[in-house]
This record gives sequence, C-alpha cells and structure tokens, in this order.
Amino acid sequence: MTLHQLSNSCSFVLNYLQFLDNIYTNFYTGSAKFPAINSNKEGLLEHDVFIHNKKEMWNRYLENLSNSMISRLSSEAITILDLRYLTNPWLFDHMFKDKSNSENAWSLFQSWYWAPTFGCQYVNENVSHALILNISETLAGHKAFPNFLITSIYDDLPDGLESAKDNIFVFSITELSLPNGLHNMAKKILNHIGS
Repeated sequence: MTLHQLSNSCSFVLNYLQFLDNIYTNFYTGSAKFPAINSNKEGLLEHDVFIHNKKEMWNRYLENLSNSMISRLSSEAITILDLRYLTNPWLFDHMFKDKSNSENAWSLFQSWYWAPTFGCQYVNENVSHALILNISETLAGHKAFPNFLITSIYDDLPDGLESAKDNIFVFSITELSLPNGLHNMAKKILNHIGS
C-alpha cells in the first residue's frame, strides 16, 4: 500500500485573487458574489486586462509553489510563498488602476480573511481539515505524488484558471460541500495523476 503525504492548506494568495475576481465580476456582470461592494469604475482595470493579470498571477503562484515543493514539505512551501506576498502587498497593485484602490481592497480582504470564527482562513481550514481524512481514505491504494497538496478557496474557481498543477490541487469549499464533493475531488485527483 502506498504511503500518502497528503496535506491541505488555505492559500492567502489564491483566496485574495478569488476575492478580487468577485469584485470585478460583480462590477462588470452585475452579480452579487462576496464581497458585494460598490466599486468605482475609475479605480478598476478594463475587465479583459484584469482577467489577463489575474490568470498570469494565479499561474505564476502555482508554478512557484510547485517548484518550492520539490525541496520543502507542501505546508511549509505554501506558508513561505504566502508570506512573500503578505509582506509585499504591492505585488497586487497591478490588479487596479491606482494604488489607493489596491490598498483598500487589500485592507478589506485582510480584515475578513483573518477574522476568527467566520474569516476565510478559519472557515476554509476547518472545513478542509474535516474532509481531508475522507479524501485520504478515498485515495488509499492509489499511486500519489510524494508531496501532495490540496488548497481551498472560498468560492467557485474563476473561469479559465488552473485547478491542478503538478502535485497541487485547488478546490472550492462550495465544491467540497456538495453531496458528491469528496468523491468528485478524489476522481479529479486520480485522473490528474494517472491512476
């Protein structure tokens, strides 16, 4: 039987990109995804420019995380990478037309993300920790990557973004909460790793 090194984590960066995607989606499509805030067009990029920047940053993050996991445990790799972005919020400035809008979105996200008992990190990690044992059982006996990471985001994966990169799998808490969510996630993982 194969021994799995399976870990899960809630990525600050991927959840922030999800948060920004929802701000832009709400403004440009009129939907009401969280955070449903009034946005000023003057501060927002053209939608196609934002989509390009978001996709580029998402893919670069997953690539950097995958490369970092070669020499580190997945939980350590994601913490170190997220800290790089947390201590350098200017890395997200290109997601808005001006720095003040970037700073406002950053502050709003941080106040929600870190909130005890209802914040993004708390909810994502508690839900995913409760589910990780079931996922491990479902994958038992199948070939797996030696350093395997599941990271969760708070809403549905934005269109056009990768949900898997090498040994990293991104799933939404919404997706995991569906009646067949665990089964579907395990199936996607197995399809990706070729078992």
